[in-house]
Amino acid sequence: MFSHSFLRGLLALLLLAGIGIAPAYAAESYDNCGSNFIVSLPAVISTQGTWCMNKDLATAITSGNAITISTNNVTIDCNNFKLGGLAAGFGTFTNGIFATSKTGITIRNCNIRGFSVGAYFATSGSTVVVEDNAFYGNTVNAIAMINVDSSVIRNNRINTTGGSTAQSFAAAIYLDGGNTLVVRDNSISGVAPDASTTSTAWGIYDTGLAAVVRGNDISGVLGSSSSGSAHGFGIELGLYGKALDNTVDNVNGGGAKIGVYCPSSTAFAKNTVASQLISATSGCTDGGGNVKL
Repeated sequence: MFSHSFLRGLLALLLLAGIGIAPAYAAESYDNCGSNFIVSLPAVISTQGTWCMNKDLATAITSGNAITISTNNVTIDCNNFKLGGLAAGFGTFTNGIFATSKTGITIRNCNIRGFSVGAYFATSGSTVVVEDNAFYGNTVNAIAMINVDSSVIRNNRINTTGGSTAQSFAAAIYLDGGNTLVVRDNSISGVAPDASTTSTAWGIYDTGLAAVVRGNDISGVLGSSSSGSAHGFGIELGLYGKALDNTVDNVNGGGAKIGVYCPSSTAFAKNTVASQLISATSGCTDGGGNVKL
């Protein structure tokens, strides 16, 4: 039988040799944080670098932003902790994370819930990355980009968007303007405005130029059933947009019920698999493989 002193010596030799003793996951997650931790809300990030969360944070404010990014080149890594605004209720105007006219922004590993807009970027920003986050119970949009260029939204899980008593529409991902955005491999489930409104619901809404929307899984997009002008769209594309390899299920409303909708035939749809709606695509240039089950 080995003695304790022998085992301690062997462990020391292994550590010196760098053999296979991995640090804990949490320590790896905080490696790039330095002393930059978000510890209370509302918070303003005014220094470039990586900022982290190391605990759940929540706020009941009904307007403004839980976290404002006021400088370029910032990464927020929530380490899968919660950024919560549910206490403000369905009338909230609060954004979870907000930046305007900023570049080089990355949001990852966040659990963002209960805000009017979970992550909101506006006004001529660029190179924004929103990846590997979970969004739940945001009342208007999970993610919104207004006039933001050359940015990526990927690998996010978005559940139960809508229900605002202050706004009359709901879109899980909302892109108004902006050029060459990429939206890919996101899972979107449950999008609906407040039941008392007569409004349209979207899984992904895009009015920009040349967006690529690829490999998203969208279900349960429900516009108001009480109005013929209230539609349900899995995806709406802007000019020269491309929808590729998306799955859309259970889209409904009092009006149109469409997997991929293209107001202009400059937009293109290919390999859309759709079920429980009227048509797989409408108005799009057909690249083939668009199927309504």
